[in-house]
Amino acid sequence: MLKKLIITFLFVLISACIFAQKDKNKADGERQALFIYNFSKYIEWPNFNSLKEFKIGVIGDEYNYVYDELIVLSKTKDVKGIPIKIERINYDTKFDELQLIYFDNSENTSIKDLYKKTKGNPVLLVGKEYPFGQSMINFLDINDKIEFELNEEKCNKAGLKVNVVIKTIAIKTKREWDSLLEKIETITLQDENKVQVNTKDLEAIIAQQKQLEKEIEAKKVTLAAQNEKLEQKVAEIKEKEQLIEASTIELTKQKELVVIQNKKIASQQQNLSKLNYNVVSNQIKLAEQQEKLEKDQAKLKVIKEDVTLIEKELQEKEAVLARNEKLITLQNSELVTKSSKIEQQKHIIWISVLFLIIVSILGLVAYRSYKLKNKANLLVTHQKLEIENQHKEIIDSITYAKRLQEAIFPTLTSVKELLPQSFVFFKPKDVVSGDFYWMEILPNSSKGRAVVLFAAADCTGHGVPGAMVSVVCNNALNRSVREYGITKPGEILDKTREIVVGEFAKSKEDVKDGMDISLCSLQLSESDATLHWSGANNSLYIIRPTIDKTFELIEIKPNKQSIGKIDNPEAYSTHTFELKKGDTLYLFTDGYADQFGGEKGKKLMYKPFKQMLLEFQEKSMEEQQEILEKHFENWRGDLEQVDDVCVIGVRI
Repeated sequence: MLKKLIITFLFVLISACIFAQKDKNKADGERQALFIYNFSKYIEWPNFNSLKEFKIGVIGDEYNYVYDELIVLSKTKDVKGIPIKIERINYDTKFDELQLIYFDNSENTSIKDLYKKTKGNPVLLVGKEYPFGQSMINFLDINDKIEFELNEEKCNKAGLKVNVVIKTIAIKTKREWDSLLEKIETITLQDENKVQVNTKDLEAIIAQQKQLEKEIEAKKVTLAAQNEKLEQKVAEIKEKEQLIEASTIELTKQKELVVIQNKKIASQQQNLSKLNYNVVSNQIKLAEQQEKLEKDQAKLKVIKEDVTLIEKELQEKEAVLARNEKLITLQNSELVTKSSKIEQQKHIIWISVLFLIIVSILGLVAYRSYKLKNKANLLVTHQKLEIENQHKEIIDSITYAKRLQEAIFPTLTSVKELLPQSFVFFKPKDVVSGDFYWMEILPNSSKGRAVVLFAAADCTGHGVPGAMVSVVCNNALNRSVREYGITKPGEILDKTREIVVGEFAKSKEDVKDGMDISLCSLQLSESDATLHWSGANNSLYIIRPTIDKTFELIEIKPNKQSIGKIDNPEAYSTHTFELKKGDTLYLFTDGYADQFGGEKGKKLMYKPFKQMLLEFQEKSMEEQQEILEKHFENWRGDLEQVDDVCVIGVRI
């Protein structure tokens, strides 16, 4: 009976230990998954903007503690607006397309093989309990707390930029790592000693039980030989049975206490996990505040240096001003003295000369002046009539040229029909313009998936010469699309350059005029749009809403060559983007940013132009056009417009 009770007690104790260890391993896996999610937020990937989803691969993890928790996190979390995808790595997984790989020693994973399979791409390797310095990040579990090692050099080599938050809480030296390993060994030895003590106690109980069994056997022999003492021995046996029953009751109570203790341990482990999470969160917030404080201190230092330089320059200018005032005072006194002498001499000369000649020439001058005045009046009247006639002919010709040029432009009504949320701010410097806007619908576009080509172009010069070049370039764009059937923006610009160069080659003189252009091909649907773009010297701006309800400006750089005759021409690049609802495109020539004005009469420049576009993003496209026009006129003031202006805005 006692033997069965002891075996039952041992079984319950071992089961409780196994369940407690299982709960601990699950809690460790959940904490590691939380750390992995934070790594994705505080480490920068160089190709992050081109990702459609953030891929995390898992190797090992025998009981799926880390994998299951990552699946739970991926359903409610994202990485800076990009969805998270968790997958088990197998033989056909493309390692270089992942962003993060978690692995442990359960499958004897070789870190060298992982580096080879990632092919030097920006993939973060996160291991568990590997030797120091092998992985980029390496977990270590010590005394119910997750620590991790950071190898920043390997991260930088893969193109990954580690935030100061991760650096602050990570282990970065082998000395710190060895110290943690010594703590683990100490805790392990303490646990082994505890197990040995418990084993000795159990062996003593088993030995005592065997001794009792021997005594019972001896009593049975004695009872068989001595029937006369049967009643006495039965009483003794009943007494021992009562003791055994009392021991059984005591063992049951101890079993209940063990179950209660296990529940308390599980509750304490959950509280410890929450505390660890709070500690990590507080450390992250503290590191962010420290980083912000350092940036503010750096800015304050720069401002103080600027103030010191300005004060120094003011002192120097005040000294120069004082010297100039003294010099001016001396020069004024000398000038007054010399002027008085000159005036005295002039009076003497004039009195003598005028008296001699005034009488002799007065009559002759009067007669000759009369004759010349009549002749000059007739000539001026004739020339004035001639100039007025020539001016009228020129104005009439330019006005007719304007009507011809406007005839080749798309109407603003047709622009609104194809691109409802759009505007065109077009302001020529003169009557006719070297800038122009262009639009074409591809003949193979379907009703549900329209493809619209549109561009903002700037031809060499302005006025009549610029307008003549714009007609040639506009015709070349039409021929590239309509006659040659080209649809990709880069190929359209290549063919347009070929046509323009061919047209100008017919001249006996070497014509190097040409065109700068920003050309879009926009394929629209109900929910999204696909953009193909190419540019010659003119950029493209894409402004996109962010998660925190602000806006970011993405500038797409053009090829640095114009449409025209140049040395060593290269093929124009075509850039492709998947646009979202709410994105806004801006095409423009250089006339807006190059306009002189303001208080100091300087150029507007592109940086204030970008800032203005970001500030009025919540406005409608019609309101944006009004703001652009009003700001341009206020900036220009009384100064002359320096160039033609063309700005096109399209919202998806």
